[in-house]
Amino acid sequence: MISIIPDNQIKKINLYWQNIFDYKPSDKDTESQTIPDNSLKNSGKISIYHINDKSFIKIDPCILSKISDFVNSHSPYKTLYSKDFEDYFKNNIRRYENAYFCYLTEPSYVSDVLNSEYSVRKLLPSDTKVLENFKKSHSEIEHKTTLIIENYPILLGCFYKDSLVSVASLDYFKNDIANLNIITHPSFRDNTIISKTLIAELCQFCLKEGKILQYNFLDKDERAKKLAQSMGFNLYVFKENLVLK
Repeated sequence: MISIIPDNQIKKINLYWQNIFDYKPSDKDTESQTIPDNSLKNSGKISIYHINDKSFIKIDPCILSKISDFVNSHSPYKTLYSKDFEDYFKNNIRRYENAYFCYLTEPSYVSDVLNSEYSVRKLLPSDTKVLENFKKSHSEIEHKTTLIIENYPILLGCFYKDSLVSVASLDYFKNDIANLNIITHPSFRDNTIISKTLIAELCQFCLKEGKILQYNFLDKDERAKKLAQSMGFNLYVFKENLVLK
């Protein structure tokens, strides 16, 4: 996936990330910026966000002095990658799951259609019991899901006959960005038309609301990666994750 995002949407996406990192482009005079994050306190975690050939490094504030020494020794005027940390800290650092942040900037349509045994509609408060049954139908779904219908601007469900088999929501809906979250019952994951149909519906909703659809997933999630590519998402931010012992 490569970035071919229109300029007017790039500005909106950049503003979203500027708010996350609490910086302005005019304030940034180095290629790598270190940002202590209290939510990572005592974890030893380091998250490197690569945006526009620059790296923004969120870290456990307890390791700030170690990271600052490393950045200064490496050169604050160079972009940093996980390998640079590994070369410096040797066996005291390890990698864990990396992530992609992709954006859908053009209307997305699905050429194939679900057969008549499937239906897609917005979930309503009256569907709460149906949603609970969906979560309990498989231990993996129940473990990963804390869906509450009222918590989302829109929550779509795909039904096979009378059974809910997939749910798609927007779990972030602020400024110009709406973040996609999609969960499908393991028995139906091979039917990619389900996910594509739900994403296309959310895309149309975001267009009406003036939002850009964001999809983030782990780099080891090949299913999500293929889905993003097939739907026209553009990779814009790559996040590397490390832990310093």
